[in-house]
Amino acid sequence: FMTIWRSLLSRSSAAPDRATPEITQLANAIADRLRALARQLGCPVTSTLMGLGAYPATDPQFLGMLGMHGTYYANMAVMESDLLIAVGSRFDDRVTGKIEAFAPQAKIIHIDIDPSSISKRVKVDVPIVGNVREVLQEMLKQMQASKEKRDAEALKPWWSRLLTRTSVPSGMSHIAAVI
Repeated sequence: FMTIWRSLLSRSSAAPDRATPEITQLANAIADRLRALARQLGCPVTSTLMGLGAYPATDPQFLGMLGMHGTYYANMAVMESDLLIAVGSRFDDRVTGKIEAFAPQAKIIHIDIDPSSISKRVKVDVPIVGNVREVLQEMLKQMQASKEKRDAEALKPWWSRLLTRTSVPSGMSHIAAVI
């Protein structure tokens, strides 16, 4: 994700008049796909420091920043999830804390354009190397074609517990997205 930005920013110094629309279009396309994915899954969305701004902070599914400087809700969503979709995340120690205690029940899907970033600090279960915009578009297409749909009603107790710190029945499927 940051590789894309660096590439666009380096081009912007050579052609400042063309950089802003290109960066804005890319950011909007990625943000739109992230919002669509979160809506489709009904999942909470958290962010790392580097990812702030990639997802609208005013969206009700956005729980804030993850890690030692993050919100309680964002950290609990990740710690209690059984699937974590990480988009361009570095999983640095300020996000994960002790690696062995990070999202202990979660299967992790890590999407990044840089293959050396995947499983660098946190072992992932499903590595996806590619352009974030294209990968998210393909994920959305496959989800829409699938007959299996998320049950929004089944997620309500989990959301309630997450936001009010009360108990929830075990065995529920929880997903958190980290950007």
